[in-house]
Amino acid sequence: MLEFYEVLSNPIALGIYTALAIGGSIYISISRQLKRQKELQVMADSLGFSYNDEQTEKVTQLLKSSSILGNEMFFNVLGGTFNGTYFAIGDFNIMVGSDSRKRKQYQTYVVIHSGKLTSPNFCLQPEYALFRMAEGLLTRLTGSVDIDFPTHPDFSDNYFLKGSDEDAVRKFFTPRVLEYFQANHGLSVEVFNGTLVFFRLGELVKPDDIKTLIENAMEVHQVLLPQ
Repeated sequence: MLEFYEVLSNPIALGIYTALAIGGSIYISISRQLKRQKELQVMADSLGFSYNDEQTEKVTQLLKSSSILGNEMFFNVLGGTFNGTYFAIGDFNIMVGSDSRKRKQYQTYVVIHSGKLTSPNFCLQPEYALFRMAEGLLTRLTGSVDIDFPTHPDFSDNYFLKGSDEDAVRKFFTPRVLEYFQANHGLSVEVFNGTLVFFRLGELVKPDDIKTLIENAMEVHQVLLPQ
């Protein structure tokens, strides 16, 4: 068997070694994806939902006005209706990092459409230190203004909130709503046209934890309903 240093010095051996390493990595990745798909199919059956490898037309229509998700396409989609409320749960990925070090970051999202949400359209995301440093530049480039609440500094320090109608968003975020998010950091929520999107940045949820994710999303949905 060739020693490792001999492989490095032999172009043919190095090529074979590299091909095997890449092939092995691809095989492991595909195996994990197939395992996740099978587990999600089982979870979908247990919930009475359907399962699709790719994004469904219904999800596409619901998300076409989303500003936080853009044109990202989803996969591993579970969808169904419970008590008159439509749910869709699935995975998507975004590219993060600098141009030279971009990588895919996988996340699991929940979409809820009940027709009961009457809030103004808004987007709420965790506000990290680096985000705060770039906040001024972001405001100049996109026109997005971080809506802060002096009465709830913890909320303002931990979340970036924006909306096309700032006055309406401020009126909607009552002390009860502010205190909920103030006590629950790290949530990403967007509401538009009565549809709610919920996820945690960088969290690819295990199939066994899908029910908990749905419960978390339903809790947020409940908090945002008219009182």
